Amino acid sequence: MSRLTGNGNELLTFQHGVHPHDYKELSNQCAIERLPFPDTLTLPLAQHIGAPSKPIVRKGQRVRRGEKIAEAAGFVSVALHSPVDGEVEAIGLFDHPNGQMQQSIRLRTDRFSAQQIAGG
Repeated sequence: MSRLTGNGNELLTFQHGVHPHDYKELSNQCAIERLPFPDTLTLPLAQHIGAPSKPIVRKGQRVRRGEKIAEAAGFVSVALHSPVDGEVEAIGLFDHPNGQMQQSIRLRTDRFSAQQIAGG
């Protein structure tokens, strides 16, 4: 049972919660498809509140999907692995969805490479 507060003096309740329609009939008969990769991917080195990762690749270097491209650089930090086969196009400041410029690795992807992890 879900509970809502009214004007502060009363507790409003309703049975069984809220269940909006999920519209699964729009896609539940469709096959799952793999889409080609975009031409470029920009991977921020700061993944969270911790220290940004340190790039271990250089511009022009070829990378394989699953290959480590940046290593953890602090107590609260993470390694970064390439999500695609491709080439390092640049390492530098790029726009981030949060509106700031962030140190990132930009990959030029092999758009139709196999979507398999290297060695796996």
